[in-house]
Amino acid sequence: MLTKDPEIRGTTTEPLCEVHVFVGDKDVGSVTSNEKGDWAFSGALNLGNGSQSVGATAKDRAGNVSGRTTISVNVSTQPPTTTIVEHPEQVERSHNAVFEFSSPSGATQFECQLDNAPEFTPCDAVWLLKKLEAGPHTLRVRAKDSAGNVDPAPLAHSWTVDPQAAITCSPDPQGGCASSGGQPTLVLSLLGGLLLVFTARRRRSS
Repeated sequence: MLTKDPEIRGTTTEPLCEVHVFVGDKDVGSVTSNEKGDWAFSGALNLGNGSQSVGATAKDRAGNVSGRTTISVNVSTQPPTTTIVEHPEQVERSHNAVFEFSSPSGATQFECQLDNAPEFTPCDAVWLLKKLEAGPHTLRVRAKDSAGNVDPAPLAHSWTVDPQAAITCSPDPQGGCASSGGQPTLVLSLLGGLLLVFTARRRRSS
């Protein structure tokens, strides 16, 4: 897709031709091709949404005018929308954080701004942040479509990295308390398995 004012490029078979650019049947401006016959028109086309016809004619220095060459382009001027699918909890013990983004409007590119970064930079739809400092953080994200339109209202998510935060628990169906965070439970289970293997090996060697 293109924006409403894309740059139009082309080549003439002769150098220094006068090229006129058309949107439909409207002449929107002209430009002169260079010594190699290359030309680029970056004037205001003001294309509407949807399929548009863009054409051009060339007139050489002898006054001969070519037939009009046209192409069909698909234009999008509507900004995309953004959704944060996954994000950290308000308080996290981990110095890492995982985000997942989507766009209901179909955009597949995203730009992010972490904390006091001076500008938005490209980020993946699933983005892992590593080695975050302890304390508050804010991530802003906006979708960007193939035409270069960006969401004018970026979404923001704020959370705090606190390695000393208490682990919250939810009732375990088998009794006791089950940690609501998956990572600590996984680490304990893995360590327990290693200890059992080590103990079993020692018993067999005695």
